[in-house]
Amino acid sequence: MKFMHKSIFPNFDRVEGLNMKNRKDAVERYMEVMSSIMYQLDKLKDAADNFFDVSPDSVNWSNVGTAVHVDDLLKEINAFLGGKENE
Repeated sequence: MKFMHKSIFPNFDRVEGLNMKNRKDAVERYMEVMSSIMYQLDKLKDAADNFFDVSPDSVNWSNVGTAVHVDDLLKEINAFLGGKENE
């Protein structure tokens, strides 16, 4: 898929010649970032499985606020990625 057009970008042919290297670099970087995302998700899942190190006997409104904030951020990420915000 081409996003540039010769009539809009006079140096299109020169730019197009860089596409293979740029694409390879982009794929490599994308995979690095995806690996980081998976690592972060694993850490988040571990923390959530452990109730963010909060025991039921010690829950206070600060803990509730933190949990609500995390929930809001996750909903925002989901919405950004095209998911349903309230799922």
